[in-house]
Amino acid sequence: MKAIPITFLITFLVLTSTTFAKERSYCSKPQKHSCSFYVDCLEANTSCGSEGYALAYGYHYCNVFLDLDSELTEKGLKWRDSTMQCLQRKLVPFAIDERLHPVSCDRIEQFAFKTHAPCYTQKKNSICFLDPIKDLPAIMTSIAVKDLLTSESKDQVLKVAQICVKQVRAKLEGTQPLNLKPSYDGETDQNLRFWLELAKARDSR
Repeated sequence: MKAIPITFLITFLVLTSTTFAKERSYCSKPQKHSCSFYVDCLEANTSCGSEGYALAYGYHYCNVFLDLDSELTEKGLKWRDSTMQCLQRKLVPFAIDERLHPVSCDRIEQFAFKTHAPCYTQKKNSICFLDPIKDLPAIMTSIAVKDLLTSESKDQVLKVAQICVKQVRAKLEGTQPLNLKPSYDGETDQNLRFWLELAKARDSR
């Protein structure tokens, strides 16, 4: 058996390391308006199958939200884009950090759901202040009933509602964790009523 030329080995190692570096860089910075991170990075690194979070929830709802272009206001679109990137960035360690391996599919799912409320209610782009007539119904009805009824989703919705009650009240009262000017416009009042009713409904279940 002939020995493999050293030049071939060096070339192979260089090409392999270069490809790995590109993939690592790609997975460490999820792209705007893209859902490929869930498939090419998260699922590729830890395969959880069609029922796992990456494919069944992350990738699925990323694409569902991308299809809402004509149903959301300008503010709603900014929220969607910011939220999608936030959700993916939170999961980057599970896609590239070898120190987290081996990692179970349950752990990925549990961690992912915990990031939903913080990403939905970011200071610059919070779901709490979206149009209660156009944006919020479009977002809520885009989620399948079966997914809304899971314990994880119920907890997530309650947390978002509770955060939104605090954020909207802060805006109305002028106590500024969000650096917003005091406002008493009708839409903000509608926001508060919406989130108060949602929080009350979810908390009673």
